Amino acid sequence: MKTHIGTLLLLAGLAFSSLAETEVAPSFSLRFSALKATHIAVVTDGRRIDGELEVLECWKGDLAKGDSVVMPELAQFANRESREVQLQDRRNPIRVTGDRMIVFLVKSIEPTEERGRDKDAPAGRVRWLPAAMPEYQTVFGGEWSQPDESSRARACVVWLDRGSVFAVQRQDDGTSKLVMLRNTSEEDMRASITRYLRSATGFHTAAATADPAERAKLLVPFTQIENHRAAEQAFNALAECGIPALPYLRKMIDDPKWANRHYLVARYMAKAGRSRAVPDLIKVLEGELDFWRQHAPVLAGTRWRDLSPELRMRHLKLEQTLQAAHWVGSEEVREVVESIRRLWDAEPRLIRLKTLIIARCDKCLQGLDEKRRR
Repeated sequence: MKTHIGTLLLLAGLAFSSLAETEVAPSFSLRFSALKATHIAVVTDGRRIDGELEVLECWKGDLAKGDSVVMPELAQFANRESREVQLQDRRNPIRVTGDRMIVFLVKSIEPTEERGRDKDAPAGRVRWLPAAMPEYQTVFGGEWSQPDESSRARACVVWLDRGSVFAVQRQDDGTSKLVMLRNTSEEDMRASITRYLRSATGFHTAAATADPAERAKLLVPFTQIENHRAAEQAFNALAECGIPALPYLRKMIDDPKWANRHYLVARYMAKAGRSRAVPDLIKVLEGELDFWRQHAPVLAGTRWRDLSPELRMRHLKLEQTLQAAHWVGSEEVREVVESIRRLWDAEPRLIRLKTLIIARCDKCLQGLDEKRRR
């Protein structure tokens, strides 16, 4: 894989900056959700809205009529006010029901036990993710936080009620609310989805494969795309496969040919495997600790701009792996994170680089301390 120095410098510089995290309000996008979803289905949640859905029709994917889909995040709509819609020609708001909805979903396989990482542990269970914007937080997006699937779930469902179509839309003031999509019917929605799927690119076709294991296999080539944003989109889609993505990510992190993608591999390995990725993250952190122990005393310069592009990529890999360790929140990473923190304190050249490593270590350790106190 080619290494483009300009891209590396841009990525490292952005990782080095302290960008503020901005929460983006969810908003339904038919084209985006239609292309991203592995499954699109017309479902009913009945009068009791609890996220336990029954499939009425399947427009994309391999669900069948009568199948059950469980998405606990949709239980937030049990609140009656969350389903209120204010129409211009009515004094009082109307309230949509869960009798008939269209859901846009991504099928993932998650660990059945957070602590079960041995070879004999169950393969995993199906988890339905929202095919909605914002899709994921990029490396450019500052602090990496837990994905707010509850917020995104609001934008993966379309309500069919009283002959009209309703969906969550972002407003001019930055908030989101449920609105009626005017001049749109259920038939219009289906026709538009069909049209979008006909124009799907190779990446969208791979990312929408219903079976997570087959999807992971098909997505791997797209992670090698030279364009950073396109590659990160592919890594995110790979991570959304869940457990089936881990074997591919483990091969990448051990392969020197993937060196300029290792920071993405570590980041999305955590998203794919969560607790099952902890041993992999520890292995990466231990390797980076040894690397910087050897290289810190002989650094050619003490300023960030004096680092070679290769060293900047190693720094970015370490920084992103520390964020991943914080996100997973396993006590098992404490020892190696503390060792990295001590190294950065003890080595003058590393201190004078003024990098984010100390801040990342502190945040990870503080998160572990808070978890221990709970």
